[in-house]
Amino acid sequence: MKRIIVISPSNIGTIASCTANIISSLQKYSDAKVFSVVLYKEKNGIDIYENCMFIVDKTKCATNNLSFFSKIRILHSLKKEINPDISISTLLSVNTLNVLTAIGETTIGIFHAPLAQTRNVSFKNYILSKLSYKFIFSKLSKLYAVSETIRQDVVNFTGRNVELVYNIHNIELIREKSKEPLSSEEKLIFNKPSILYVGHLYDTKGVRRLIKAFRNVKTASNLVLVGGDVNGSIPDAYLDLAKEYNLSDRIFFLGYKTNPYKYMANCSLFVLPSYSEGLPGVLIESLSLNKKVITTNSSMGNWEILQCYKDYREKLNEPYENELGLIVSNDDTQDESVRQLAKSIDKVLTEDEHVQLPFDKYRFEGEHLVNNYM
Repeated sequence: MKRIIVISPSNIGTIASCTANIISSLQKYSDAKVFSVVLYKEKNGIDIYENCMFIVDKTKCATNNLSFFSKIRILHSLKKEINPDISISTLLSVNTLNVLTAIGETTIGIFHAPLAQTRNVSFKNYILSKLSYKFIFSKLSKLYAVSETIRQDVVNFTGRNVELVYNIHNIELIREKSKEPLSSEEKLIFNKPSILYVGHLYDTKGVRRLIKAFRNVKTASNLVLVGGDVNGSIPDAYLDLAKEYNLSDRIFFLGYKTNPYKYMANCSLFVLPSYSEGLPGVLIESLSLNKKVITTNSSMGNWEILQCYKDYREKLNEPYENELGLIVSNDDTQDESVRQLAKSIDKVLTEDEHVQLPFDKYRFEGEHLVNNYM
């Protein structure tokens, strides 16, 4: 029996969910013994990580004082104890740790973001990222990317063969969880046409421009935001912006929720206004619940999910639309993205939301993807 260790950065967020789905798919479709290691245990983490090994438990200590070399030492020790045949890691920093702690196993690295996204960090970290791509990742046995843009990026920096494998999603589980009833207070919110956002409440996720766009939406509706900042709190800046625009009675900040799918099932449309993305899982989850989506021209991954393969670097003078949703400009010059976003929201809110969407869920399910990893 093969022994597989799956390493994830944390137990919260899209990458954590996708990693958890890799684990459950390996358990379901292979006869391997699967172990999971998570670098950081966060509050409100996903269930599949309940019985795994955590390197830093942030539910007990708020600060992270563990050095990079300490993580190497601990992970190396865990690998020696488990003696895996295969180690699978996700995200740039964790892929680096996987390589540096290898003990002779097959190492698989999954890339969730292009290197271009690291250019917003410090010059030192950017150089380290380039060195990681160029040299460290030449030591990985296999490289996978979750979108075509990311695949091309990793190929350019490593010169290696990189396979495209989309993030695994448990569509059946998503649909089952979406049936959970809303509370009486939540029903009052969703009685009106509702625009939903699920994710971290950061400016890089486009939350500020979503609120600005909502101010210009003509259709009577509510805006619902599920998520919080790094501490799980609602940033005062967004609460103040809603108040400044006199929208406090129509914008609802629900905080982090363990089951966002019941909100997806009851919303009128889902919006992801990010400035940068890889292959955003929330779009896949919303489409699997037959909800139209609106997102930005921020990555090829967004186009791939909507089953269209245009070059995301091309300027969008008007929103692109197909049966699954709309893609708006990512250009904030003269609030162009805000204008297109508001216009697109109004368009979807006035359509029949009960039309069956032609969403190809097979691309994101686990059975045929496990064979790649094995």
